[in-house]
Amino acid sequence: MSDATPAKLTPREELVALLRGHAACPILSGLGEHGLLDRMLEGPFAATDFPAVAEARLFEAVLAYFVSLGLLRPAGGAPPRYEATRVGRTVFTRYGSCALIHSYRDYFSRLAGRIVGADDGAPPTVDRRVNVLGSGQLHARKFFPDAYRLLAGHPFRRLIDVGCGNGEFLAGLLEIRPDIEAVGVDVSEVAAAEVQARFGGRVPVVVADGAGVAAWADALPPGPEPLVVSLWYVVHEFTAGEVDRAVRFFLDLHARFPAADVILGEIVNLPPAVMAAGHVESIMPEFLLFHALSGQGVLTWEQHRQVLHQIPYRLLVEIPFDPLPDGEAGSVPSSTIWHLSPHAG
Repeated sequence: MSDATPAKLTPREELVALLRGHAACPILSGLGEHGLLDRMLEGPFAATDFPAVAEARLFEAVLAYFVSLGLLRPAGGAPPRYEATRVGRTVFTRYGSCALIHSYRDYFSRLAGRIVGADDGAPPTVDRRVNVLGSGQLHARKFFPDAYRLLAGHPFRRLIDVGCGNGEFLAGLLEIRPDIEAVGVDVSEVAAAEVQARFGGRVPVVVADGAGVAAWADALPPGPEPLVVSLWYVVHEFTAGEVDRAVRFFLDLHARFPAADVILGEIVNLPPAVMAAGHVESIMPEFLLFHALSGQGVLTWEQHRQVLHQIPYRLLVEIPFDPLPDGEAGSVPSSTIWHLSPHAG
């Protein structure tokens, strides 16, 4: 059992936090999607500085709401001007977390009805467009910079990004490594369209389930070696929480691309008691909830190590993120990046 101690908030503070998320999360997700938060981050602004705003009354109400939350503060002038506070800058630059949560709103709003059998409609769906946007924005700020440092001097000529989303990782990589060729693989046609629009055909995309290595590998255009395969928070989507499935995927990947290095980003299925200790500062309880509701099999930290010991790769670099204290393991990361290289021979 974990001996982690739950964070201390008063019952009223807990209630306020729960209520606030219900309103703030969709607002921040939507404003981020339409680019309004980016303008708020640039410096002092007035409500009239946003050409995209069609309903000024609604927007002004949101600005007042953000002031009341301490995300904005008045900056004087006429018409009234505002600027982001330190907390506001942190929140606005990380709206991708809100978008990810908001993309599963159909699951959350119908959950109680499904539990008691009062909802017999079609299965809930994720808003794929918002999910792709949120994933790209969140990962770009938190995880991708470390991967770019790993790859900056790596002698590869081609990268296959499995689960490429809207191409956020590839966009940053091509800025620092314009010499490489890049290919995307994603099960979502929405994501593929985003990548095509973003790169104007420079990055081909194969629409396929990442789990089926043979299928998407056969559909790839020919390209140069050496090769790197990147996998950003996608393996858990097809493992069903089973070590054997994850191992089989990496065996298939190695069989098809035996000389390729792998950059893997994954989240960790943390024990509820461990998450309780950090729930005030971590969104992992919500992340693991929507993964569970949608049938995605996030592996525990112990299972991740089991996979590592059964696949034909050696771990070159491990970068843990947001470790939480665990009485049994000392601490457990909430997510991690692995740089894997195939075993010689």
